[in-house]
Amino acid sequence: MEGTCGGDLFILPEWHRFFADKVRDGGKLRWAAGGKRCHRVLLRGDYGEIGCATRETFGDWTLYTSTAPYEPCNPFVDPEMDAIIAAGPEE
Repeated sequence: MEGTCGGDLFILPEWHRFFADKVRDGGKLRWAAGGKRCHRVLLRGDYGEIGCATRETFGDWTLYTSTAPYEPCNPFVDPEMDAIIAAGPEE
């Protein structure tokens, strides 16, 4: 989504969709956040249990925390892209 970037804590804007069904049975939290790399997502509403994260509710807000090992979510660094670049061109 244009206008947002991921981070360790991604506060989902009201206009941004949360794709809970994509990770209901597991996967990566970023898939539910529209591809935004994140370790935690804070959003208004409750989408229930999802397979890749724990859930805490605070009034109208829900915090999902990834159950995967922590990976830094610097929006200016993409480890997957760095690995592709480091591998070099395919011959």
